Amino acid sequence: MKPTLKISETVINRLTNVQEPCLGNLFGVFYNKTQYIIGLCLNFDDEHSQIVQHFPTEVELCGIFEVSDSGKFDHTKLKDTIENVIITDNPLYLKVTIGANTNVEATLIVNNKLEMANIEVLKEEDLYSQFLHIRLRAQLPLVCSPDEENIEEALHELRQHFEDKMAFHFQKQHVFLLENVVNGISSDSTVGDLCKHTSSTNAFNKNNMALDVLQADMLKKVSQEMNTEAKKNHAPILCVDKKKYESLIMVLNLDALSMIHRNFPLKNVYEILISSLYRNIVIIKRTILRHFQQSGGDHSKISYPEIFHFFPEECGHFITKVYAKNESDCSLERERKKLHSRLLLPVTHPVFRRSNKFLFKEENQHNTLLINPHDGLKPTTNDGDIALVKGIYKYYHYCQDRMDDDGWGCAYRSLQTLASWFYLQGYTEKPVPTFKEIQKCLVDIGDKPSNFIGSKQWIGSTEVNFVLSSLLNITCKILYCSSGEDVASKGSELLNHFQTHGSPIMIGGGVLAHTILGVDYNRQTGNIKFLILDPHYTGGENLQ
Repeated sequence: MKPTLKISETVINRLTNVQEPCLGNLFGVFYNKTQYIIGLCLNFDDEHSQIVQHFPTEVELCGIFEVSDSGKFDHTKLKDTIENVIITDNPLYLKVTIGANTNVEATLIVNNKLEMANIEVLKEEDLYSQFLHIRLRAQLPLVCSPDEENIEEALHELRQHFEDKMAFHFQKQHVFLLENVVNGISSDSTVGDLCKHTSSTNAFNKNNMALDVLQADMLKKVSQEMNTEAKKNHAPILCVDKKKYESLIMVLNLDALSMIHRNFPLKNVYEILISSLYRNIVIIKRTILRHFQQSGGDHSKISYPEIFHFFPEECGHFITKVYAKNESDCSLERERKKLHSRLLLPVTHPVFRRSNKFLFKEENQHNTLLINPHDGLKPTTNDGDIALVKGIYKYYHYCQDRMDDDGWGCAYRSLQTLASWFYLQGYTEKPVPTFKEIQKCLVDIGDKPSNFIGSKQWIGSTEVNFVLSSLLNITCKILYCSSGEDVASKGSELLNHFQTHGSPIMIGGGVLAHTILGVDYNRQTGNIKFLILDPHYTGGENLQ
């Protein structure tokens, strides 16, 4: 019996936007006789088979896709892929014909024959209402001789230590998971039941969509089983070998994701979490060995590997990358562009810079600044075209950072909000400037006198433009309006900005400044409504 086939809307969108013939792999999760296809990867080099290590655990190879501009397809290309599909007996062959009317056709291998299959396109919110993620973090020591062979062997041995020697702790739920044993909750519980015990939602997705991410820690078993054969007792023996010895010592911070159906039995999650650690070590090993080779064998130049999780809007799922700590985003540009091409993602904006990393709720609790406070607002009744800021930003307002800027700092705060957007979208590596840095920048370019630094003098749109250009290398456009009525006449232009660029807009008049996050513009009546982020707010950040 062939399985039900459900394909993520983001996969369909990427395939139907392809302009040239190509071939690639499809990835997904198999659960309860259903194939959920959530990802893809082009086959244009030998590295395409390694991409699955960057997906959440349980996402595996499911089949291939072929894009043709002639309507002719080569079914023999399935042969090599079938041997590597392990989660289903019915690999998928997706055929995409590009042209005036792009067509997507699905076939499944059933009893060594291709059979047509119906496709159910799954929206992102529907997909993640059925699945959740487990984020497992752990620390492991890496100690070995500083040569390539020993580094690789030591990392391989770390994987062997996992088997039957680990336990996992779900922090907020106070649940412990040993091999096929659950403590703290009924053994018949599902993964989804853990979400009912606490709020685990991470809502800082690019799509303004809540994701459930359960946090887990790894514990290492140090006691022995009672029924193991007693070891013989003897006097300790100490061997001393006096010689010069060099070693590579590094603490690896593992950070692994798994994607699991909510109805999956919790007691069976143990092996999945072990597999997620395996994947983490594999991608960490590649980074360490690459740096070792680039350093000419000098282990002192090996940079610490850092793990980042990304959730690009056009991708629709997590991608995990390991970057060396001393590598700048600029030095990684070639690698990031290659990943864009491999995943059929647009190259119009970055999505794999460090600043693009997914903001987990637990990580942001220590950050007092609110993120996207406009999320969840009810729509207006203007009956117009609505366009909002794209991506995420931090809300800067009066009296933050222990500074009393009430009455004069609104434009500074609006500028900081804009700068946070450019940073979090990956358009710049420079952090949000402080008041002093803003003032110093204006003095350095000759716009203000030296006594401006440390003063309480306000700034306007022109100064915001100067600072964004000088500090962040961001080109701005200023629209001059003589009145509020004149601002409303810019409705079409503002709507186009949010539909295409999507950055917040600073608006200043006199000594007042605000930030525009979106518009609702009715082309028929000319009426326009603005979504305003007010920097004049002086309250706290702990809002519910």
